Amino acid sequence: MTSNFGVVPLSGSLVMAALFAAAPVTRGTDRQTARAETQISAPEKAPFAFTSESGPMAVSHDGKRLAFIATFAGTNMIWVRSLDSDAAQRIVGTDGAHYPFWSPDDRFLGFFADGKLKKIAVSGGTAQTLCDAPQPRGGTWNADNTIVFAPGAHDPLSRISSAGGKPVAITRLDEKADEYSHRFPWFLQDGHHFLYLSQSSKGFSDSRIYVGSLDSDEKAPMISANSPAMSSFEGYFFFLRGRTLMAQRFDAKELRVLGESRPVADDIQYFPNTASAMFAVADDGTLAFHRGPGRMSRMVWVDRSGKEVGSSHVSGNTQLPRISHRADRIVYSLADPVSGEGDLWILDVARDVSTRFTSERGDEVWAVWSRDDAQIAYSGGPHGSYDIFVKPSSGKDLATVLYSSSATKFVNDWSSDGRYILFQQIEHQPKAVWEIWVLNVATKTAAPLIQTQFNDEGAAFSPDGKWIAYASDATGRKELYIQPFPGPGAARQISTNGGSEPQWTDDGKQIYFRDGSDAMSRVDVETTSEVRACQPVMLFSLRARWLNIGGRQWQVASDRERVLEDVLIPEVVPAPITILTNWSK
Repeated sequence: MTSNFGVVPLSGSLVMAALFAAAPVTRGTDRQTARAETQISAPEKAPFAFTSESGPMAVSHDGKRLAFIATFAGTNMIWVRSLDSDAAQRIVGTDGAHYPFWSPDDRFLGFFADGKLKKIAVSGGTAQTLCDAPQPRGGTWNADNTIVFAPGAHDPLSRISSAGGKPVAITRLDEKADEYSHRFPWFLQDGHHFLYLSQSSKGFSDSRIYVGSLDSDEKAPMISANSPAMSSFEGYFFFLRGRTLMAQRFDAKELRVLGESRPVADDIQYFPNTASAMFAVADDGTLAFHRGPGRMSRMVWVDRSGKEVGSSHVSGNTQLPRISHRADRIVYSLADPVSGEGDLWILDVARDVSTRFTSERGDEVWAVWSRDDAQIAYSGGPHGSYDIFVKPSSGKDLATVLYSSSATKFVNDWSSDGRYILFQQIEHQPKAVWEIWVLNVATKTAAPLIQTQFNDEGAAFSPDGKWIAYASDATGRKELYIQPFPGPGAARQISTNGGSEPQWTDDGKQIYFRDGSDAMSRVDVETTSEVRACQPVMLFSLRARWLNIGGRQWQVASDRERVLEDVLIPEVVPAPITILTNWSK
C-alpha cells in the first residue's frame, strides 16, 4: 500500500555478522568500538541494480540510512533503509534513477533520471527537475545548497543551486594533460573543496584524484587512481586500487596526503568502463560496499516469445552485438576486466569461435557492417572523442580514419548504398545534448542532420535509404520518430508508450524497437510520400541491458524468427550490501 508521502515500505531480510578485531580485552573495551560488519540483503522481489550506469549506494551523512538502486517490477528506482531496520522504502517518483546522493541535512536525495538532474524529499512527494545531465557521473551537495555534479561522461564538473537555475562549469579540462572527463565529485568537510576523478585519454593509468574548489578552477593532486574518492570527517578519503577499498589519511586544510594508504576491504564491485565503484561513506566513517564482479553478460538467441533457444560461448563485459547481413558473423565489443577499454571481436556463428578484430589503444565500440559485409565502421580511439574508423572485416588491413573531431561520436548505421553513415554526437558543455549527424563516406565530411534542444539518438536508415528512424526525448521521455532522408520533411512520432533503439525489417514495412516498459515492440509503417504508422504491438520483455544513450544490445535476425540479446549474467547467490563500522579498529 502506498502511504500519503509516496513511500512504499517493503520487507527485506537482514543478516548480521559481527566481526571483531583481534585485540587483547582490556578494561573499558566494549563491542561498540570494535570493527563490525552488517550484511543487508535486497528487498523482496527487488534485486540490487548495481551497474556501470546506476552508480553506487549512498550512506546518509549521519550514518543512519542507506539509499540504493533496486529493480522493482522491471524499473530501477531509489530505495531507502534505516540501518537499524529490516525494511526498505521505495521512493515513488524516482523511476530510472541512478547515482543517488544525500542533501546535507539528509532530508532530500539528489539523483539523475531521464537525462536530468533531479531532487526529491525522502519523505515523499514530486521530484523536481533542476537541469540537464545527459550522461551523468555523480553529484554532491553542500550546506550552502550548492550541488556539484558531472553532467556528462566527457565534461568538466558543473555547479547549480539545489533550488535550480543555470548550471555553471567549475572545473576546466586540461588539454595539455589530455584530460577528457571530470567525474564523481565529493564535498570535503569545509563545503568549498571537493574531491573528483580526472580521466586522461592517455589511459586509465594516468587517471588521478584531485581536490577542486568552488572559488577557482585551481586543483591539487591527491593520488593516482581510477575510481571515485569519498571522504569522512575522520581525516581519511577512500578509493579503489584494483578492487581493494583503500583508506588514505590526508590534511583537508593543507590539501595533501599523509603517509601510505591502507587496505580496508577487498573484492569491491567495480566497473572499469565508467570507473564506477560500489562503495560509499558517511561523515562518521561508516562504510557501505557491494562485493562481486563487474558487469558480465552473454549473448543468447530468443524466439518471438522471448524464450531462450540458443547461446554462444561469448561472455564477459560485452555489448552492442551486430549481426552481419549474411548472418554468418557477429561483431561485438568486449571490455578488458581491468582497464575497461573495449576491443572489437568477430564471432564465427557456425563454428562458435571468436577472433579479435581491433587492438588499438583506447575503446573500439558501436560497430556496424557495410551492406556487403566487407567493411566494418566503428567509433574508437583514445577516450574523449571516439573518432569514426573503417576497417576491412577480414582484419587483414589497418583501420583508417573516416572522420575526426573534438566531439564524442558513436556510429549508428550505414546506408545500404554505402554512401552515408549516421552517427550521434555530443559536444562538451554548454550544449550537452545528443545530435544526429551524417557522414559522407566518399568525401569524409560530416554535417548535422537533426539538431534540437533535445537528445536525438540511435538513428537507423530504412532499407531504401530514404527515411531514418530515431529516438528523441522532445516530449519529456524517449519516443520513436521517422523523417525523410536527407530531407526536407517533418518528423512523425510512431511510438505511443516510449520508444528507442529502432531496427527496420529488410522490406521496410516494420520497425522493431524497445518501448518505455523495456519490452520488444513492433510497429507497421508505410513510407510513401508521407509516413503512416499502425498502433505498436508489444511482443515480449527484453532482457538486454538498456543503454541511456541509444545503443542497441539486441538485434532481430533477418528471418524475424529469432532475436540476439546481450543479457546480464545473474549472480547465483545475490551478494548483500556490507555495512562496515569502526573500519580502522
